[in-house]
Amino acid sequence: MKTKTLSILGFTALSLTTGLAKEEAFWPHWRGPLSTGVVLEGNPPVSWDEKTNVRWRIKVPGAGHATPIVVGEKLFLLSAEGTGKKVDVEQAEEPRREGNRRGRFGRRPKPNEIQKFSVICLNRHSGKTLWSKAVVEALPHEGHHRDHGYASCSPVTDGEFLYAFFGSRGLYCLDLEGNVKWEKDLGDMRTVMGFGEGTSPVLVGNKILVKWDHEGDSFLVALDKKSGKELWRKERDEGTSWASPVAIEHGGKIQVVASASNKVASYNPENGDIIWESTGMTRNVIPTPVWGDGVVYVTSGFRGSALQAIKLDSKGKVKDTDAILWSHDEGTPYVPSPLLYQGRLYFFQGNDNRLTCLDAKTGKVHYSRQRVEGLRGVYASPIGAGDHIYLVGRQGNVVVIKSSDKLEIVATNSLDEEFDASPVVVGDWLYLRGKEHLYCLVGTEAVEAAREEQEDDEEEAQVQARDDAEKQEDAVANSTDVASSNVAGSWSWTVEGFGGQEFEAHVTLEQDGTALKGTYKGGFFGSDPVEAGKIEGDSISFKTVRRFRDNEFATTYAGKVSGDEIVGKIESPGRDGDTRVRDWHAYREPEIDPSGLWKWSTTSRRGNGNGQRDSWVKLAYAKGKLTGVYRTTRSQAPIKDAQLEGKELSFKVERGFGGRTSTMVYKGTLSSDGITGTYAFRRGDEDRSAEWKAERDTPEVDAVGEWTWTSRFGRRGQERENKIVLRKEGEGLAGHVIARGGEMPIDDAELDGDRVRFEVTMENDNGEFTSTYAGRIDGDLLQGTMTVQFGERSFERPFKAARVLPKPEPVGAWKWTSRGFGRDAGEVVNVLTLSRGDDGKLSGVYARDDEEMPVEGVAVEGNTLSFKLTRRFRDNEVTMNYSAQLRGDVLRGHYSFGENTSGWVTLWEAERDPGSKE
Repeated sequence: MKTKTLSILGFTALSLTTGLAKEEAFWPHWRGPLSTGVVLEGNPPVSWDEKTNVRWRIKVPGAGHATPIVVGEKLFLLSAEGTGKKVDVEQAEEPRREGNRRGRFGRRPKPNEIQKFSVICLNRHSGKTLWSKAVVEALPHEGHHRDHGYASCSPVTDGEFLYAFFGSRGLYCLDLEGNVKWEKDLGDMRTVMGFGEGTSPVLVGNKILVKWDHEGDSFLVALDKKSGKELWRKERDEGTSWASPVAIEHGGKIQVVASASNKVASYNPENGDIIWESTGMTRNVIPTPVWGDGVVYVTSGFRGSALQAIKLDSKGKVKDTDAILWSHDEGTPYVPSPLLYQGRLYFFQGNDNRLTCLDAKTGKVHYSRQRVEGLRGVYASPIGAGDHIYLVGRQGNVVVIKSSDKLEIVATNSLDEEFDASPVVVGDWLYLRGKEHLYCLVGTEAVEAAREEQEDDEEEAQVQARDDAEKQEDAVANSTDVASSNVAGSWSWTVEGFGGQEFEAHVTLEQDGTALKGTYKGGFFGSDPVEAGKIEGDSISFKTVRRFRDNEFATTYAGKVSGDEIVGKIESPGRDGDTRVRDWHAYREPEIDPSGLWKWSTTSRRGNGNGQRDSWVKLAYAKGKLTGVYRTTRSQAPIKDAQLEGKELSFKVERGFGGRTSTMVYKGTLSSDGITGTYAFRRGDEDRSAEWKAERDTPEVDAVGEWTWTSRFGRRGQERENKIVLRKEGEGLAGHVIARGGEMPIDDAELDGDRVRFEVTMENDNGEFTSTYAGRIDGDLLQGTMTVQFGERSFERPFKAARVLPKPEPVGAWKWTSRGFGRDAGEVVNVLTLSRGDDGKLSGVYARDDEEMPVEGVAVEGNTLSFKLTRRFRDNEVTMNYSAQLRGDVLRGHYSFGENTSGWVTLWEAERDPGSKE
């Protein structure tokens, strides 16, 4: 049975062979009228450059990578733009929601600038802005992937209303004149690694469906498109995925297919019931499914390859059944979606330029992983128009190939832009949204027909350019030769090299008025002097010249200074002789690094038997921000309002006592091995203060075991698994490193407290070189730098290795003691007994004195055990949330009461009863 779209979007039903009238021109969704990248009717150009076939080119305000959509003469796009309003991150931090499973969100800087989220409407023929509507200003609760922004979800329209989805900032319904009709807040999404949000909604009849897959409680929700009222919601057992759902009509009924890591599922849009489901995808699923002739094609390509051709008339669980017509496990895409066009399925390998073409009915390979010359990295999804396929690369090139069984390049086109968004075609007009500009491309005949209007636009642009030039001249005339910013000192930042490999770069600057000199260090070739350094007001610039063999490579740095941060751009030579431009965000390094564990003692009524109570604060300083955790022997809480200025630091600790919150404010002067200062607190109605003297605490740690991490190498950024194996040898350490396909013994291994250092000698075709690993162990994380010395050249690269832990089995009885309630109460014994049912699920019972009760939500993620316990205290019921790391026969972690909005938790440690272990 033939698969088609129908009036899902409020337009006349269209089959694959139906023409599209000019007055009904539309691209209502990020992959077009059929949500598949297929152009129903049109003749877009196949060749262009900056001077040829460019109808118009406009600067896009703000940032965003969402594909535009088109209705009639209007083009809509979404944008997120910084307002310049900065917020104290700690004060703005939102409490962590229950249900977050992986807890790996801290790897990216927490945003501190309020963003303006806008819908922009343009005339698609002229590029003129018709209106712009800021629907909300808000501080994002987490960051985003370095290649994207806060507006990466594409809008959708039914021809009457526009639905703009900004993820955690809400879903907004607007009419086509920019008036907001309703809005819906679905909460905060917590994405894996803080990579951000990018799933677009889908319209189905009178409903709009949103897939909300993240590291918390995932779901698929249906809202009434006219009012925003929630109609139904279905839970999904999924982590973060970015694949947008698609609506498909088959057999006279509509089904919504949603692809993700744990399973691909087809839903009934009327009630959310699952029609069929299949497993087999990889992690981090991004590609959106495509379909045709009764079959849907689902793909994923992160750390593996998966493609399944599934019959749309399937029912129930279809994995390993004949409902899957065929499958393919090579060269599937990571970010770009596939294209089903004229009976062939096209897709890239990962984000690379290697293209595969299969017969859609049989899976027969026409060609496999052939390099498309002219392309490098690819995020945009391909489209098919006429007899051509359009392939958009990240570096500004678009390669047009024939729609055929062979890879035949028709044209390679280049623009001065970077493209991640997918292309849009309406009739003869092709739209490309870049990182900074939106292009409208048309064929020669259309350009001639619109030339008069274009000349008017150019004249208007020239007038604007003259005005801008006059403003710039005025600004220069009013400038002074006095530096208002102090940039003397050391600065560091992360640099992404070719292939996506990151390394740390540093520059040490000396300032003499407006002149700067200093030394740059980073990358593969040691250090270089700073040249042409200058600071004027808050503007800084300098360059470095790297000499390699007989060539010189100059890199320029330019940015704005704000306190201890510099934000700007880096320009350096590209691989093909072009100029490579990257973002530059540098942070001033502290005079003394406060990172580490600090310990002090205070007098206490309870204490350790000597009237003393030990306290610690664990500090971390990274990218200009000071964070940390305060703890005693029984409890811990995050510090707040942490500041470091020179050698002076301060922070607050909030503790809960009997329903009240007490705040302690610590201030001190930092030295290499101590902090000396005061802390202030309030007792009763009296403000008090006391001396505070903390010393560095470097406890011995367990370094023995296996540690693994993933690195990227080569110009294409291939991933490689690395392993460090450490073992005890006498009083020291020995072991080996597994990398580059070989095993190499380590030399001169040292363990000093929590610091590890060792060397590895390697060889390649150019001779012998030494890699020195130096890092710090923090629990199950070993992170530091690897310094490679090759002759007179050297480079540094960060590494972050995780300890390989055995799979835990928590079944058995676990015992621990705790203090009873009341000042004179003694200790009581607590017992948690865990068992596993025939279905493999964990359950448990908690006992204390004569009290016994079941525990709820027992779960194990990695080596972390969590459960809930509801207890009655006086006349109230309180939920206690337990979380602990399982290490052999020891459980060590914390618990909190209720929502615990203060962040204060109590530490606990339990031991397994040897007789209860299975």
